[in-house]
Amino acid sequence: MHHLFVLQHGLWGDETHMNFIIETIKQKHSSEDIEFLNCALNTGTNTYAGIDGCGHILVKQILDRLKDESKPRVTHISFIGYSFGGLVVRYAIGVLFAKGLLCSGSSTTPSTEEASLDANEPRLIATHFITFASPHLGAPRTSPESALNPVFNNGAAVLAASTGTQMVLKDKSFRGRKAICLLADPNLPFWQGLELFKTRVCYGNILSDPLVPHYTATITPHPQDPKPLTKSQIKALQPIDPSYPSIVHFDASNLPSPDPLADEADKEPPKSVRERITTPLFYSLFITIALVALGGRRLFWEGIKTTRVVKRIATAGSGSSRVVAASRPPSSSSARLTRTCGDASQISGEWSSAVGYHSFGWLESWTTESSYSRSVSEEGEGGEEEIEVGVQGGGGDVGEKDVQDYAVRQLSKLAWDRVHVKSGFQRAHATIIRRADNFKGNEDVVQHFVDTYL
Repeated sequence: MHHLFVLQHGLWGDETHMNFIIETIKQKHSSEDIEFLNCALNTGTNTYAGIDGCGHILVKQILDRLKDESKPRVTHISFIGYSFGGLVVRYAIGVLFAKGLLCSGSSTTPSTEEASLDANEPRLIATHFITFASPHLGAPRTSPESALNPVFNNGAAVLAASTGTQMVLKDKSFRGRKAICLLADPNLPFWQGLELFKTRVCYGNILSDPLVPHYTATITPHPQDPKPLTKSQIKALQPIDPSYPSIVHFDASNLPSPDPLADEADKEPPKSVRERITTPLFYSLFITIALVALGGRRLFWEGIKTTRVVKRIATAGSGSSRVVAASRPPSSSSARLTRTCGDASQISGEWSSAVGYHSFGWLESWTTESSYSRSVSEEGEGGEEEIEVGVQGGGGDVGEKDVQDYAVRQLSKLAWDRVHVKSGFQRAHATIIRRADNFKGNEDVVQHFVDTYL
């Protein structure tokens, strides 16, 4: 047995963000039978390529590793995604499933461990799927109390390119549908590949994570009354085990009642006149600098894409066979492994990111028209509303909440372990995996994952 762990960091991040997870796994499993593929290509501004663009780069890295005969043959595969990376690995799982490379470890199905180890039929046993603070339902700002939410959503769609558009549910990634709906559709390979995994676990911060709220990280319905928990309610959340003080029992439908007296005693004193003046000025300056920086990143990303397109055109003009191979249909002899997106050895990650040649569009060749028609006509738990939102639901006036409700219904057909994290730190989105040495304090979260599931 040789187990490959694939790790993908989040938006604007780099591979060092996953180092603490790798180190913690190694402390418990130092065996040579474990290997890590920590994606180092989807870094910084390259994460603007969207779920599909980043996903194809990750797939290419995985396939390159599987073809490397100088290393042990991989028999088992697990995926760990952090933040936006959780969606990227879900996309990669869908591509690998569509290629016929994944199987279940169950001995009661044709996709047995013995079959997966057949040299003539190489398959990987889908083992663990783990995400930390990943926006499985997208991350739009939906609170009715804030008039700035539309500004945030529209700004994210512009400043973070394809990724921002997908995260705030303003995309039309395939046939007018949103990426979040595509990943959750049981008729498509993303859901079907996810179904094969032995364990599916999502960790989410209950508080102090404005980037990825608890409901989207743990795939639960959007709260009808999204009021923040009071300090007395937070204190009442009890750890599941003294060894993991950050992991707590949590039931959104049965929360402890607030203690008005305790909350009043813990109420922060009123701000001074100086604070009331300087605080808005500070935040205004911070927002201005952030917008300039993000705008610069977006312009840089557009420059990268333009440069790659120019190089690609120049290469094509010189008669390069690589361009022809990337666009040529796969031969019949390799049809089983290449029927979704061509010969993987010819897929250029840079080309994928730059112009979206390899995006959700490969679903056209994977899905037959009849199966897609069934997807459109099937009536699920949500009735006609679910058909409209889930299958066609990328465009028109379909609301974010309707799309998220569809994704929750479909993903909840799979068994999940939802793990609730109570962090005492303002940067909970970073401390949940100890993204860097200056984000300490919640190391027990990753330790819980290693002790419980590995």
